[in-house]
Amino acid sequence: MHDSLRQARRLLERYDGVGADGLLAGLLPEAPQASPQERLMLHELSCEAAFQANDYARALTHATQARTLASELEDQTHEALAEAWQGAALTQQSRYAEAMERLLHAIESLRTQGQEPLACRALNYLAIVHEELGDVPKALPVYERAVSMARLAGDTGMLGRALSNWGDAYVTLKDPQSAERVLREALAVVTPRNDHVHIAFCQLALGRLAFEKGDDAEALELLTQALGPAEKSGAARTLAEVLAMLGVLRTHRRETEDALVLLQRSLSMFETLGIQRELSRVHLWLSDAMEQARDLEGALQHHREHARIRGEVLEQTARTQLQAVNARHELEKARAQQEIERLRNVELAEANARLAQQTQSLLELARRDPLTGLYNRRSLGERLTDEFERARRYDSKLAVAMVDLDLFKDINDRHSHAIGDAVLQRVAELLSASIRKTDVAARYGGEEFVLVFPETGHDQAIRACEKLRRAIDEAPWAALAPKLQVTLSLGVASGTGYASWERLLSAADAKMYESKRTGRNRVRA
Repeated sequence: MHDSLRQARRLLERYDGVGADGLLAGLLPEAPQASPQERLMLHELSCEAAFQANDYARALTHATQARTLASELEDQTHEALAEAWQGAALTQQSRYAEAMERLLHAIESLRTQGQEPLACRALNYLAIVHEELGDVPKALPVYERAVSMARLAGDTGMLGRALSNWGDAYVTLKDPQSAERVLREALAVVTPRNDHVHIAFCQLALGRLAFEKGDDAEALELLTQALGPAEKSGAARTLAEVLAMLGVLRTHRRETEDALVLLQRSLSMFETLGIQRELSRVHLWLSDAMEQARDLEGALQHHREHARIRGEVLEQTARTQLQAVNARHELEKARAQQEIERLRNVELAEANARLAQQTQSLLELARRDPLTGLYNRRSLGERLTDEFERARRYDSKLAVAMVDLDLFKDINDRHSHAIGDAVLQRVAELLSASIRKTDVAARYGGEEFVLVFPETGHDQAIRACEKLRRAIDEAPWAALAPKLQVTLSLGVASGTGYASWERLLSAADAKMYESKRTGRNRVRA
């Protein structure tokens, strides 16, 4: 078996995941007769082969078996490496809270063993977690650390992967100079290795960069080049991402029929892979393409599916962020306890007061949307649960409004995402200024907001929304960007005759879409 395992490793180093996977699958029936060390190597290599094939559920299974075997063998290094693979697979499944726990533990374990360079994979995926949770600036130094550790470890495979992800993060941050520099370095590493996955990924990132700069011709050339290595790699996720970006570009060029074919194919692949975050994005892009094709019913269906999946991803994101806050809180508590034992004097009360204030500030931050400062979706759910139950118990009034910025994608496309963010912030300020202290304003996701009006009847809620609509319509938006105009579509629902507050909110959402269908910039109830 050992010779076959070495052969499988050589295949994986050449990024022949298909060949390695077939060889390893043939060895699995022999595993019970193999030595514990051979079984450990078999599961480690099977995990890597499954990962190259984008089969993250199978990769997680093999990583878990490898970690169990390493623990039984008291091999702490291989146990930490298997835990890093677990974190990588969980990251790709958008299970961020679990992923972060595994990755941080693996990094700390390897550091205490004096094997920090081997933590390059765990660092790379920890950076991906930060990036997918929306904190790209926090991801950058972690990517840089992953690159540094990969160099020290002599792991050119991880070096190419970490450089590719680091460059792609710079594309997201709209730093073209840094993105170009890092991605070209990544290509210089991955091309001689025939690492088709990351060759395609780098070309995809450079294509995105060209698209952001408005050079459609260069973007099309780069994305078309990316198709070849993406197909050769056998990695469905990379191919699906390239197809999706090509679909976005075709939509932008108003080549609608081609765009729909590309996006539908990408959607089908992401559904098979079960990658929620990418599914949400492709549904949104399909909604745009179908609206361009004047298939408004299809566009609405895809937009709703985008909103549903994005809501699930945002909920997972909120849970992860809250767990991170709680972890910091526990660390501060432990430090405070040490201070108590050391000082045992008047500074004790002051330290506890500072800790309580910091904890409260952190918990409040976890309840807020970082861009607008409004309550986030998690906090909205908690407040609506309380208000709906209270209104039912005391037979009092309750109304909610779903608010959506009209043609927000056009604002981003015409004026830049920075202007789009400024618009969201200004809308949030006007929302807060237009409601009572007892009302609630929350960012629901993207360009959608929700207003909650306790002790408020149907007509009163409509009047409040109409006042808000006028305030947005009449605001001096040209001060942000020439010819900029912003309007809202609002839907209102009220009462406690619904089965749940979710149904009440869904009714408001339906009215909001009715407002959009009938011309936008209006209130429907």
